[in-house]
Amino acid sequence: MAKRGQYFARLATRLNLAPAELDAYLIDNAISDAAHEIELTEQRPQMALFAK
Repeated sequence: MAKRGQYFARLATRLNLAPAELDAYLIDNAISDAAHEIELTEQRPQMALFAK
């Protein structure tokens, strides 16, 4: 949870947003649960970590 808090604090600083503005930004730029599920289950080619 601390990492998440740091992420949002840095995002607010980078975008120069107040807490209420950050909430609105996150809501406006969020994806739906269905879209998230599609992203998680899509078959994408995996790059080999130790490919030659």
